[in-house]
Amino acid sequence: MTIICSFQYEGGSVLVGDLLISGSKEQESPLDIPTRFNKAQSDVSLYFVDLSQKVVIINDHLAVAWAGSKLVATYLIQRIADQLKPPYTPDKLLEQIYCAGLLDSELASVSFIFYCLTDPEHGRGFVQDYLTGETILDNKTKFKYAGSGTKHFLESIDFNLVGVSEKPSYFEESFGAIIGRLAIALYHEVTSSATHDVYYGGGFELLFFDPIARRLFKVPLTFVFWEFSDKAVLLHGPIITLNYGVDGYLFVHRIAKDETGKFTLKTYSVGNLLNEGRVIPEPASPTFNTSCTVHFFTSSVSDATRMMIHGDDANKFMVRYSPETGEVNVMWSETFFKEANTLVGL
Repeated sequence: MTIICSFQYEGGSVLVGDLLISGSKEQESPLDIPTRFNKAQSDVSLYFVDLSQKVVIINDHLAVAWAGSKLVATYLIQRIADQLKPPYTPDKLLEQIYCAGLLDSELASVSFIFYCLTDPEHGRGFVQDYLTGETILDNKTKFKYAGSGTKHFLESIDFNLVGVSEKPSYFEESFGAIIGRLAIALYHEVTSSATHDVYYGGGFELLFFDPIARRLFKVPLTFVFWEFSDKAVLLHGPIITLNYGVDGYLFVHRIAKDETGKFTLKTYSVGNLLNEGRVIPEPASPTFNTSCTVHFFTSSVSDATRMMIHGDDANKFMVRYSPETGEVNVMWSETFFKEANTLVGL
């Protein structure tokens, strides 16, 4: 499935996209994705075809999230990257699409959400959509969205923002809903043994404006799975982290236990529509201490699951992995320990 969406608020915008390319034809060789441990697919209407970044940074001041035909999206995004020059405007972006010489059926096969910085010094810009849905929350806040996973992602996932120390702001509540939904979607991919069509490729990307560098950037994410009982909280795995390398490549690193109980590392290279066909760079050693970490706590004795999200506070929680021994060392602060224990009721 595919989900792309934007969240526009008074202070800026956020782009979100998944990683999975799916199709109606069964593949000769089943695709391995980071959240599934059995490649076999049966009784499904969509098959895994490839992994690709649905959020593409064209340059420091222009990015796009895409859904639909990969072939058409590649052509149009490459055209915009090659031909469109600043100053950017919504009309200029749409002109690149309508004047590309494509058939009406091809133009109808894709959706885009563009995020453009027009004043990087102050983080000002605009969001321009093409064939998307829209939900307006108020005169300053709105969601735009597209993709086959829209109904599931925005309507079917039950999410409530709870456990905050004080009443969240409107932005925190809305943005928390995005983070919460993508986290729960990924949790379902990892833990569900049932065969179903609700997959997003093992990860999601978030794109923001970086006020320090004054450019658009993608936020590295980490997802950690714990198990708790009435006595203790233990690292169960997997740990999935999204790191970015040179030339825009995304490396999804997964640490999970093998059949012997040893933690092993597997890395997935995920390109984008502008760098496909180039030599894939060697990934650096995985960094699990990212600026946003989602912790899942599943009960060993019941169906209970808790979730905790940490922002840019890496000192609370750190992971070190030794590929030689398969050992994972986790270090956390007293604050993290208290929060985790409170969350699971210890």
